Amino acid sequence: MSEDPIEVALDYYRVVFENERVRVLAFHAGPGASWGLHAHPDAVVVSLNDYQVRNVVPGAEPTVREARWGDVAWIPARSHTGENVGHSDMDCVLIELKEPGLRSRVGSRFDTAEESVGQMNPIPADEFGGGTVVSSTLDGDSRDYRYIQVRRTLLYIEQAIKEVLAPFAFAPNDSNTWSTVVSTVSSFLEGVWSRGGLMGATASEAFSVQCGLGSTMTAQDILEGYMRLQVLLQMIRPAEYIELVFKQKMEGAG
Repeated sequence: MSEDPIEVALDYYRVVFENERVRVLAFHAGPGASWGLHAHPDAVVVSLNDYQVRNVVPGAEPTVREARWGDVAWIPARSHTGENVGHSDMDCVLIELKEPGLRSRVGSRFDTAEESVGQMNPIPADEFGGGTVVSSTLDGDSRDYRYIQVRRTLLYIEQAIKEVLAPFAFAPNDSNTWSTVVSTVSSFLEGVWSRGGLMGATASEAFSVQCGLGSTMTAQDILEGYMRLQVLLQMIRPAEYIELVFKQKMEGAG
């Protein structure tokens, strides 16, 4: 029996973006709605409003989560049933990761991926990160990028972050959006770090994420409708970071 939420709970889930690495689902359920047993891979959930949801994982005690607008949660792979036990609608975006653990991907191919754009971000690929992502090391003389596994991991992270950013393209280009973007990307990177993809005793040592006026953006960037995100990744040696910079056109700006 299928546990795909699109088949089991079609009234609540819809696919808004998908490629070979991630699937992005939009979810909506009214008060009192419930949905049957289904499964998700590792995922990041972004709450789009305040709600209360009761989840039941087989073999475990039921839990009730009180979510707030902008909350970001890393959800490990699991099967569960759900119920909206609050008095308001439940709206969220679920970003499912298709990639297996980083240590098991030695034979996979990362150099054939093409940029694609889902329904929540219908803008040309060349405006969505294409040609604007920069990868460089802070020491200015590192050759770490020559290692195949480093290239694979960077390409995976770069593409995944672009896709994580996709649902925000029509959000206001303001501090609330920037904070949510930082939380979403940080949650994703914490999952990468926990699976051994980044170096560091703690997540804060392994990576940092910045997005905001005065840190990654100027007033002119905001005036022109661009959001810039900076990600620092520790991958090979302590205190040496690879920098990724993402520039996205915010169609909801202005």
